[in-house]
Amino acid sequence: FHMIEEFFAPNGCKKLLFYYQETVTNTDSRRLSTDILRGLNQKRLFITDGSTESLIGTCFFFLRTTDKSISTANVSQEVNFGMLSCSEGNLLQGLEKLLANIMVPALRSQENWGSIKDGLKNAQIQEFLESLDKFVGNLSSARKNMERQVILQEAATGCNLDDLHGPSDYLTVATNTEFVEQLEGVLMSWTKQIEQVLAESEQMRKEADDIGPSAELDHWKTRMAKFNSLFDQVKSPQVRRVVGILQVAKSRTLKHWKKLDSNITDAANEAKDNVKYLYTLDKFFGPLAKCTPVTMVEHIPNLMNSIRMIHSISKYYNTSEHMTALFVKVTNQMITTCKRYLCHNVGKIWDQDRMELLKKIKNCTQLNSEYQKHFQRIREKLRENPKDRQFEFSENYIFGKFDTFCKRLEKISHMINTMENLSDLQNVKMEGFDKLYVRYQTIINTTKSKTYDVLDHRKQEFDNDYLEFKCQMDGLYQSMQAFMDSWFEQSLTTERMFDLLGKFVRVAGPQLDLTDKYLAVLQRFGRDLDLIRKTYQKQRENPPIQRNVPPVSGKIMWARQLFRKIDIPMKFLKSNVEILKTPDMKKVIKNYNKMAAVLLEFEVVYHRGWCRAVDFAQNGLHASLIVRHPETKDIFVNFDPAVLEVLLEAKYMFKLGLEVPQAALNLCLKETEIKQHYLSIQELLSNYQNVVNNIPTMIRPLMKPFISQVDEALIPGLTILSWTSLNIGRFIESVYSSLTELKHMVKQVSDTLECRIERVLHEMSLTALVDLPEDDLVEARAFLEMTEHIVSSAGQALSTHSQQLECSMFQLMDGLTQKLKPEEQANLQDTYACLHPDAKQKIRCQECLPCSYYNLMGQIWQKNTDALVKCKCCESTV
Repeated sequence: FHMIEEFFAPNGCKKLLFYYQETVTNTDSRRLSTDILRGLNQKRLFITDGSTESLIGTCFFFLRTTDKSISTANVSQEVNFGMLSCSEGNLLQGLEKLLANIMVPALRSQENWGSIKDGLKNAQIQEFLESLDKFVGNLSSARKNMERQVILQEAATGCNLDDLHGPSDYLTVATNTEFVEQLEGVLMSWTKQIEQVLAESEQMRKEADDIGPSAELDHWKTRMAKFNSLFDQVKSPQVRRVVGILQVAKSRTLKHWKKLDSNITDAANEAKDNVKYLYTLDKFFGPLAKCTPVTMVEHIPNLMNSIRMIHSISKYYNTSEHMTALFVKVTNQMITTCKRYLCHNVGKIWDQDRMELLKKIKNCTQLNSEYQKHFQRIREKLRENPKDRQFEFSENYIFGKFDTFCKRLEKISHMINTMENLSDLQNVKMEGFDKLYVRYQTIINTTKSKTYDVLDHRKQEFDNDYLEFKCQMDGLYQSMQAFMDSWFEQSLTTERMFDLLGKFVRVAGPQLDLTDKYLAVLQRFGRDLDLIRKTYQKQRENPPIQRNVPPVSGKIMWARQLFRKIDIPMKFLKSNVEILKTPDMKKVIKNYNKMAAVLLEFEVVYHRGWCRAVDFAQNGLHASLIVRHPETKDIFVNFDPAVLEVLLEAKYMFKLGLEVPQAALNLCLKETEIKQHYLSIQELLSNYQNVVNNIPTMIRPLMKPFISQVDEALIPGLTILSWTSLNIGRFIESVYSSLTELKHMVKQVSDTLECRIERVLHEMSLTALVDLPEDDLVEARAFLEMTEHIVSSAGQALSTHSQQLECSMFQLMDGLTQKLKPEEQANLQDTYACLHPDAKQKIRCQECLPCSYYNLMGQIWQKNTDALVKCKCCESTV
């Protein structure tokens, strides 16, 4: 167990092998055949390092990847285990199975590749896996070559040829006639074997007609292995001793043997030389098999140069037969690659996108063109120097398959184009047209249902199906022609005629006879031009404009709509070259040009006029924010509607693709701000008017100082501020502040009047001064005493209510006075100031604050008692 201990020890052996097989030494295994080895001993399991025992059974190997000691903790990470089966005695086969069935699939499923850079990861991994596949292929090829090698029969004689050492021994043996005859028989059997090998090598090679150039290399590698093995056996000591004895005996069989020996040598040299030169093409075999036709084109020049080099300097492979076969195999590989490219990720060629398939077909035909072009270029270059070996090969034989394949692709392309052109049938919504679409679908489904490979150019069934497809499509086109003729026989509008003609042109224009239809449409279009000209002349001063569209943009849109009515049909008619040559079309073109020029001029005139008017409209922003009516004194928003019109026009002009002046663009940048200010001021004035209108009439004189405060806040908007000012927001806030104060005072005064004054007056009005008895009779004196008592009590109650009422009024007056500004308080007159002898001026009773108080009291009293009250200030009756 020292091997096991050494494997687990630090810096120990890197491998540990377990063989399960018959135990035979190397010396024994060299002398005995595999069949004999298999039956000598019973199978045993033993440990080895692989240096003393040959592997003829099953090997279990352990490989370590570190110099650290192996323990139970790291054995799963640091030790790799595998099994190699050589039970058939073939090591190459066991290694091939291990790699192909285990290692390669495991590597392909690997996700973590360590420190490989992400940018190069896919390319490096793919290159590594491809080289590994190639190595497995080489193993398989080597194994097959060893299995196919020819083993000469053993010389079964009565004498041991290994005992022959000197000339005397050969002379002695040569005198034995019986022994010489035996050797001649052995030599004749060898001759038959060699002749059979040579005859097989000279026979016509049976190969599939679609194999690639890698098969050519494999063929010569197999032949090289076969003849090298045969050559080594011919030069082996045993064969040389047999030939030497026969030479001494002067046997007649040697003459033929020497000829065969020479043929074997030539065949071995030829195979070796051909393999050497074909290996120069091995680097191109991968791209030929795995590239797309697009990327394959870049490899063609180097491939052709390498083939030219082989043709120029090779000793054996430069024959026309060999070079033509090589070119044919290159062509086969290109065709195979094109087929795989065309059917990538789809089951059938019809299953993929049609436009993508047409692009792929074009790439394949381009590959054939480039392939032949480089071939002809090298051939012409060689002809410039007649001393060089020329490319005198049959182009038809080399490129015939590819040309046939490309012709098949052309037919497929024609079918796909036909399907694509008619694919729009499903979008044609016309009465009775669905039958044509169902017929089209039937043809397509029948074509797609074919089970054979349409890309196989050897399948002749496709040609018959292609002819059938064309016949069915021709019948479909005839039915469409009849359907179209039936529609044009009806009475149709111009728009409907153009619509129908456009549908049929889009679906199957080149296949239908549309000349008469074009002429009919042309005549109708000529009449429409005259109608549009009359419409323009009638409506150009006041054209119809869409709702919510500004006037200038609306007129331009009207002109463009007229132009669109004549331009769309003209574009459609211009697509038909034959129609353009007719006299009627020339007349129509002339009228069209005149009408188009008039409409364009109409648009330009209005657009330029609007551009000039933008500057005038912009002056409206310099007006004051608000304005007072000279008669009613009402306040209104002073905003020029032309500004909003310019903003709306600018939007429509931009949508119409017309030039917008810089002034209008600057105005558009401020559109949100201007509209916001406009709406805010409009709302402000509305709130102001609502607050003033909601002030009760009886307290309106008391609110005049506070209304004046709001009016003062509005003065900047009347005089200083314009729509371009920067402090409009501050102005609005100031007005709202004064307006809020006014609303607060109105609410306070109204609440005071309602809760503290009117309620008390209502109670006073309900005070009873007499109580008339209803049932009993009362004497006059008693009634008088009772009434005096009631009046006395009522007087006291009324006095108390009157004092409360007066206190509330004075509190209200004090509260209003405190809310006034100091300068407004200074302007107030003292009580009874309107009749005071020292008053600076006599003011009217309605403007005196105390008089306003008594006026208010009188109105309240009259409201509640229907009595009259005199103003203490002016003795006027309220």
